[in-house]
Amino acid sequence: MKIKITVVTMATLLTVGSLHAQQDPPVEPKGSTPQVTQSLPVDHALTKEQVFTRCLLITNQEEVSIAKFAKEKSTSEVVKALATTLEKSHQEGITELKALAAKVAANKKATDPTLQVPKRDAYAVDFLQMHQEMSDQCLKDSKEALSKKEGAEFDECFIAMQIAKHGMMHSSLTVLQRHTTGELQGFIKASLAKNDEHMKAASGLMEQVTDKGVVRTAKAK
Repeated sequence: MKIKITVVTMATLLTVGSLHAQQDPPVEPKGSTPQVTQSLPVDHALTKEQVFTRCLLITNQEEVSIAKFAKEKSTSEVVKALATTLEKSHQEGITELKALAAKVAANKKATDPTLQVPKRDAYAVDFLQMHQEMSDQCLKDSKEALSKKEGAEFDECFIAMQIAKHGMMHSSLTVLQRHTTGELQGFIKASLAKNDEHMKAASGLMEQVTDKGVVRTAKAK
């Protein structure tokens, strides 16, 4: 049979470089009342390390969710094994990031214990909230796409998603590493190594998906 691979783009999940982008407020007609498009206060007092850490948390949480989904739906033991590896690795990343986030927050408070909650800017965009919403939507769309597949076709699509996702993550982490220091930079460096391992595993597994159904027969071994 001819292999058909569906790749769902994960770029929205991995685009963390735009988090500090500034937006010009829209030009309102004279005499009109500015329209408030953001109801939640934006914490402009967050440090760069806090923003990056939270973004990485969101990314890892999504990966754990899609890995659990694949583990439940796949009928191939080798694909289930890949999903289990991804789930465990990214869950460990979540644990490390939470500990790192707590430490960063404590250091920030110790440095400036008088920090106040900033005033809300009617034109401000909460990029962390938007990043979370994009991740949620990406997970929803991915599950919907995979739910339409069965057997070998499901496995092919899931593996292809992981190849695309980890390829983009490699690029994102490489850039992110340049803008961090200390423990967070160390975490990102280690994550790059793990990411490349996951990429290699997914790519190697994709090579097994042939007309002979290697992925299917691997279950019986």
